[in-house]
Amino acid sequence: MNYSVYAPGANTGNIPQRKILTLLNPSQGVYYNGIGDLEDGGTSNYNAMLLTVRRRRADGLTVSGNYTWSKCIDIASSGWYGVEGQSLTDPYNVQGSRGPCGFDLTQVASINMVWEMPVGPGKAFSTSNRALDYVLGNWQLNGIFSARSGTPYQAYHSGDLANTGNVGWAQYERADLVGDPDDISNRTWDRYINTDALVSPAPFTFGNLGRHRLRTDPFWNLDFSIFRAFPIKERIRFEFRAESFNTFNNVIYGIPNNDLADPSNFGRMTGRANRPRQLQFGGKIFF
Repeated sequence: MNYSVYAPGANTGNIPQRKILTLLNPSQGVYYNGIGDLEDGGTSNYNAMLLTVRRRRADGLTVSGNYTWSKCIDIASSGWYGVEGQSLTDPYNVQGSRGPCGFDLTQVASINMVWEMPVGPGKAFSTSNRALDYVLGNWQLNGIFSARSGTPYQAYHSGDLANTGNVGWAQYERADLVGDPDDISNRTWDRYINTDALVSPAPFTFGNLGRHRLRTDPFWNLDFSIFRAFPIKERIRFEFRAESFNTFNNVIYGIPNNDLADPSNFGRMTGRANRPRQLQFGGKIFF
């Protein structure tokens, strides 16, 4: 068995020369380049406030709304523990990687609406004309509006600048913060953040940018639909549905290129966080 322990922190020495403990098992002829270490040292903290409002009116309108304010701070949602694909900057200073969770959304709000138009026999309004009630009645409008804070992310250098032997794609080497990344007057696809505010750390050092210090644009969306029922018999009806998703076709941008090791693309927007407007039509028979 070949077991290696490295000197703590960033270091200027050659990685193989920095091994401070080596255990060999030459009789087996087996040598290992490295051994992973898993510890239960991660911590997390989540606090939230939830408000819910529901209202049902006699005219067929039903509205419900939810608002959540929350804060999630952790260490262990990164790296192998979650989907962020990150690792601790310095395993000898675990608290230095404490920051907002990758799924932290400070504010989340949603409003749902269903309105069965109150026209027709037995409804709040009636024309007293059976044919006219049939035409004006049996409509239903539905809407779902949602909005939330942006998704946290960070700027990093994918190379092993600190010379720790850690993998750069795990985003352990965060950037040095020298300005305000949001201080930009004319955003474009090629420069969506103030790239001058973030620079690569000096060799053999760790960056000072806090974990998940940056946020994407806030997200909002409206889905809307119209239903029209066509009664055929007492227990049989046909329903036509027209539905739209992202009704206003708004564009919400995602995370810009955040790898300082790719200077030609750093800060460039390469994708969006939502889908273009979608329309769909359908019919259902109830019996």
